[in-house]
Amino acid sequence: MGWAAVAIAAAYIVLIVIMLTDAPRPIASITAMFATGSLCWNGHGAMTDGGVGWVHLAGNAVHLVAGLSWIGAIAAFLWAALRPQGAAAELSNDLDQFAKTGTVFVVILLITGIANTSFIVGWDGIAELVDTAYGRILFIKISLFVAMLVAAAANRFWLSSRLAASWSFGLLRVSLGA
Repeated sequence: MGWAAVAIAAAYIVLIVIMLTDAPRPIASITAMFATGSLCWNGHGAMTDGGVGWVHLAGNAVHLVAGLSWIGAIAAFLWAALRPQGAAAELSNDLDQFAKTGTVFVVILLITGIANTSFIVGWDGIAELVDTAYGRILFIKISLFVAMLVAAAANRFWLSSRLAASWSFGLLRVSLGA
């Protein structure tokens, strides 16, 4: 755990240094993905031993990167939505272009989330999750994920196509902020 914490801290220090320079965006993105993925070294992704442990660790790292990338994209869209309403057409285009990428993030989150749960409790333990603190926290996490999916669907299929209307722009801001 000590060396993992040192590696995580080093990854974030390198990321901060890169972000303060004029480094090319791909280098900053790769460094951010590595720093985010490294968080799994001190999480439940590190609990499994052997070859299966490496699969669990990698799955957890991918889960973290996909989740934080999705949330980061939402934050970027919220920032864009806070600009003057004249940028509605540009924001609508950006949201449309992100739809496929966002769907990939959601699929990755679902697959890695199911895999992580199976590594932690095993397939036999899934039925007993309701009786555990971990299971209740997982239920809350899944409920929030579903709420985000509902908001994403509303944004994608209803609000983003109506951005010219002032009421729609305001609702999109509220949805992204939530």
